[in-house]
Amino acid sequence: MPSRWIDPASAPDWMIPAGFGPVGSIVITPLPGHGVPAGALVLLRKVGSASFTDEEEVFARLFATRSGAAMSAARLYAEQAGITEVLMRELLPPTLRQVSGVDFAGGYRASPDHERIGGDFYDVHPAAVEGQPSLVALGDVCGKGLEAAVLTGKIRNTLLTMADDHQRMLTLLNTALLNSHHTRFATLVLASAVREGNGVEVRLTSAGHPSPLIIRADGTVEEVDTRGTLVGVVPEVPARTVAVTLSPRGDLHPLHRRLH
Repeated sequence: MPSRWIDPASAPDWMIPAGFGPVGSIVITPLPGHGVPAGALVLLRKVGSASFTDEEEVFARLFATRSGAAMSAARLYAEQAGITEVLMRELLPPTLRQVSGVDFAGGYRASPDHERIGGDFYDVHPAAVEGQPSLVALGDVCGKGLEAAVLTGKIRNTLLTMADDHQRMLTLLNTALLNSHHTRFATLVLASAVREGNGVEVRLTSAGHPSPLIIRADGTVEEVDTRGTLVGVVPEVPARTVAVTLSPRGDLHPLHRRLH
């Protein structure tokens, strides 16, 4: 509002700094934001000072326009940063432990320091009934950043609700990705692990993912011969499931995967 439109005597006390003295003229300029004002710029001059000129009021409007845009951008950035932090906390891989006599362990290290969450993930879902296989899922969603992280969360939640049938799980997940609005795809390794006597029986299924590796007690490394089509690209996702046995001591890393 131009100064000539405002009666200085009508200014509320909260608008005037302590010790400022009588107000001679006022300019109030809105700080435009994204859809709603970011605030207002209030300029005061004391009694006895020259009134604001037209040029000064134009300058105040230009300054307010840039300030409002900067404040709105900062507010939006803070909101997005808060949302990202919440998603990161929820989507970080779980702490693994012993489940039904089988020890699970894993490590997660994202390549960029500023991007802890992306397309790589792993989960262990204990069986609902003791003695049934626990489901292990390890995968990689195409892309990086928040969008890949959101899709990762959807895939993890979808796998959590499915039964222990690898081919059926891959088929349902493939259908869900094909019917979604995005064009991203994912690769997966599924494993069903159950304690059998002194050993662990594991069924492994790869869907476009690098083959799982087994490190035996004597140091030899076996590549599990499971192959399959990546998920979310073509209507059919055929995959081969392979059964392996881990001995009670020394056989490690059936789902070894190099993250990059």
